[in-house]
Amino acid sequence: MSRTADGLLLATDRGIYRIIDGPELRWIPEHPGFVTPEDEASPQFIQKLVSQPEAGLFIHNTAVGGGQRDHFIMTSSDGGKRYRQVGRPDALERSVHGIAVCGPGPVSASGAYLAVQNLDLYIQPVGSTAWQHAATPASVASIEVVGGANGRFVLGIQTLSGGEIWQSSADSLDFEELPSRDASPWIAVTLDAQGRAVAVGQGTVIRADESWPLPAGWSVRGASFVRSMAQLRFALLAEDGGGGQRVFLGAVGDSIAGGFDPPAVVLPVAPVYDGQTAWLVTPTADLLRLRGGAFDFFAFAGRDLWWTAIGDDVREPGRMALGNRITGRVHVGSEGGDWVDIRARLISSTARDIAIVPGTADGFWLGSFGLYEFTGPLSGGSWQLRTNGMQTYLQTGTLDLMEMSTLYHDPADPTLVWCGTTEGNGPYVSFNRGLSWQRRHDGLGFPGTVGGEDGLPNATQIRAFVIDDGVTWMASFRGGIWRLGSGDLWEQRNRGLPDQSGSAVDSCCFELLDAQVDVRDLILAGGSLLAATAWGVYRDDGATGRWQPSSDGLTNGDIVALAAHPTEPDWILAAARGKFELPDWLYLSVDSGRSWRPIRSQLESARSIDVIWSDPARAEVVAILDGRGAWLLELSP
Repeated sequence: MSRTADGLLLATDRGIYRIIDGPELRWIPEHPGFVTPEDEASPQFIQKLVSQPEAGLFIHNTAVGGGQRDHFIMTSSDGGKRYRQVGRPDALERSVHGIAVCGPGPVSASGAYLAVQNLDLYIQPVGSTAWQHAATPASVASIEVVGGANGRFVLGIQTLSGGEIWQSSADSLDFEELPSRDASPWIAVTLDAQGRAVAVGQGTVIRADESWPLPAGWSVRGASFVRSMAQLRFALLAEDGGGGQRVFLGAVGDSIAGGFDPPAVVLPVAPVYDGQTAWLVTPTADLLRLRGGAFDFFAFAGRDLWWTAIGDDVREPGRMALGNRITGRVHVGSEGGDWVDIRARLISSTARDIAIVPGTADGFWLGSFGLYEFTGPLSGGSWQLRTNGMQTYLQTGTLDLMEMSTLYHDPADPTLVWCGTTEGNGPYVSFNRGLSWQRRHDGLGFPGTVGGEDGLPNATQIRAFVIDDGVTWMASFRGGIWRLGSGDLWEQRNRGLPDQSGSAVDSCCFELLDAQVDVRDLILAGGSLLAATAWGVYRDDGATGRWQPSSDGLTNGDIVALAAHPTEPDWILAAARGKFELPDWLYLSVDSGRSWRPIRSQLESARSIDVIWSDPARAEVVAILDGRGAWLLELSP
């Protein structure tokens, strides 16, 4: 957690959130322009966030990947509105052990960032793209804490003879020792207005050769400093070893006494303090605000914003179901009405897709790590596993896992259902509304787990199905578009679609070793097939398997979802992955996808996941955004 010039930022394993200070405090995602090493716009696993809010400078350390994660450093010089990735100073060292930022001053006229890898220090001035190695004190055994103040960097280090405090020099990248008492291990370090070392150890606050101990039995776990009313003030979070926690507020030079006991367990990290108000965060990312000696509690809504699946009922406009990938909950309701949580007895979580069963009052399908049907009334129904005939890719005890990706019910025949998977075993088809399934994999290569010894299947992630005049079409990752031909054999139909480099595929059937085609969505609109790709929208007039660009008017071609209006066949929605430099993310076509215009609102740079026509009669749409919940908008075509 860190201060900004006008609020707070909270770093989580799902990105960065900014608090909105209104009648009811609430968090919203605050990471437009964030780019991970995989060039995706979704941040994750934020390890540490530090700032110099007065200078508008931020730096955070994020880890990406499974198993032993590589660390990456992100910096911002505009108050946290946009971040850029900077490489690790030592690329061969996978971890970054400490980060700091200082405002304009002796180190750099524009401010600077600092990174620690093992015992090596690196500095990068704001505006530069290169790290410069800084000389480490020769006697250092460990670097415990780093900070920035007065335009300099400050280190709390451990040597063979004890704890010391060092600061960056005024005329070089070297560091020099400051006079101070040894109160290590260090919790926090800074400089006062006179340039004296100020630090917090486990049981003491020191300034040069002075010290002020905490009451007996308390040890500091987190500390922060702020200059307020011509004083250097501090907020200390301490623990007593028996589960008790206490916050001590004061000014350097005053004795430490009293304190305030939080009404809930908080994380043992530094409070955020502005001289009057201290903020603490709980293990569930809820906030405690300490002001005037009293605590207030504010719930963190971020975990409730991670909707990843949305389904609608074309026979009853406005009836929707939403699935959450963090909580595992599924909510059913309608625009402007009440929502019901129907998570009851659901084994799995992480909703991938939701479909409303045609011809039923309360039937819902959920694709997750398994396929489930909800039966019975919303208030007392239950989830039933519907995987009869499907093959597993992983067994954990008694639970067989099949990772579903998409569900499709034939509008003309409610008993015909297609189901796609992400692990290469599918797709599957059911002719009895999901009671049993048959695999349809001929033509797709080796069926099995992605990364298996026998190689990758030709369609590892199934994205969408469409049935056009009795013929089934399928969109996938790697293999692009497929058509189910005679003998239930899948045939590629990719001529003209872009491969992952953006180059057009010049044949229907390419070798996957040479090219890959990623199609995110596929719909039928005005007698034509429309495909969503990272390079815009493509159309196939007449179901010939020959595709042409259909992106006139798209200012952001990174399209992830398409939605056809159920009664106005020429009206099409396209949802994109918004970016800081490409803020448009929702588009409308009124000519069957031949041309587009952006739908602009207060939501910019949104990373969309899916979009539906929630109330076609009123031209209302609902979009789910990555980490930002579900949003409704009434269009005016």
